[in-house]
Amino acid sequence: MAAIFWRSVLAGEVAIAIAFAMLALGRVDTWAIVPSVLGAVVLIQYLLAAGSMATARALAHDSETPLSILSITRATVSESVSFFFAQLAMSTEPWLRGFEIARGANAGPRRPVLLVHGFACNRGVWRWLQRRLHAAGFAHVHAVNLQPVRGDIDRLADAVERELLTMHRAYEGARVTIIAHSMGGLVARVALRSLGSDVIKHIITLATPHHGTAIARVLQWPATRQMCPGSSWLADLNATQEGRWRVPVTSIYTLEDNLVAPARSPVLLGAKLHEMRGLGHFGLLASRRALDCVMRALEEGA
Repeated sequence: MAAIFWRSVLAGEVAIAIAFAMLALGRVDTWAIVPSVLGAVVLIQYLLAAGSMATARALAHDSETPLSILSITRATVSESVSFFFAQLAMSTEPWLRGFEIARGANAGPRRPVLLVHGFACNRGVWRWLQRRLHAAGFAHVHAVNLQPVRGDIDRLADAVERELLTMHRAYEGARVTIIAHSMGGLVARVALRSLGSDVIKHIITLATPHHGTAIARVLQWPATRQMCPGSSWLADLNATQEGRWRVPVTSIYTLEDNLVAPARSPVLLGAKLHEMRGLGHFGLLASRRALDCVMRALEEGA
């Protein structure tokens, strides 16, 4: 499960932070160790965000997207915070029942929404958006945990298609809006290819590498190979869909994305585009500006 992976990552980060704090202090000091460890955790998150930002820029070879030092700094700081809380949310997702996705079949109008997370994540990343959706009256919000983590995108799409059909039947034939992050947007597009507009109403993607990301070359798993720029899988998907959408498609992305390179990979012909600045890959899931954009897209597609 992705939750186990992220618990291991957090445990490793805390262990490194404790070792760093003890080395910095030179002794075990009860009063100083806690703030030192917290400071080390903050530093680790910043270094992870900065490292991924630098790697993405180096791999992208994107001379057409000039970025200011200020916007990169803002995005790095924002991403370090957003990514840390995303790790916490994904680690605790099975346990925090108070944040469980609502499945009330009788409340409110029929506006079903399915949330689809990205690579190696789980539905915990949607906690911020879930609150916004429920506050706005979206009572029928579902989310999936894509399994197995190492599965290819077509296989992961099977679970999404089953959930979409279940929702379509449960809500008396209402068509479902999909909101997807990162790789989840590609999973949603595979589901659209299979189910069409009879089941799917609107697809909203956040930071989805619709034309691939160079970062994917770092890890040679089935899904990451599919997400490499120029892959035959991506070429086939775009050849059959781009500019010929069967439902409205909205792509929200940030020019400072630290995991999608080049940054304009999410730009899709025929889709409604929303370009943001000063946010990273996970920052789009937590930023008020980005969530406002998602809510506007939902209302426009109502």
